Amino acid sequence: MQPPNRLTSGLGATVQVRVKPEKITSALIPGATVVAEMQVGLLEDTLLLPRGPYISTGNRRYLYKIEGNTAYRVEAVFGKSEGNYIEILSGVKEGDEVITSGYQSFIEYEKLKLD
Repeated sequence: MQPPNRLTSGLGATVQVRVKPEKITSALIPGATVVAEMQVGLLEDTLLLPRGPYISTGNRRYLYKIEGNTAYRVEAVFGKSEGNYIEILSGVKEGDEVITSGYQSFIEYEKLKLD
């Protein structure tokens, strides 16, 4: 099993915008490109986990939540995905640790003893 991942908050978005400058303080070179980032929105209080093989556990959605030396299978609802992250809508809360490896070898167990 891979080490657990801690859930974090926040889901952002990146957009491409073309602008026409109104006040030019230096010479512009025709065909030049400028790169900038602009945050246009943020979904706050959103739980995220890195995308991984744990998402593909058949027709049921589970996470294995770690408490001490034991991991418990909990039903989870996954939401939006962005890049390498997926939103967790229910099943765990911020700060919980979960197993993010593939679950295919132990998905039938409700409880796992960890070493």
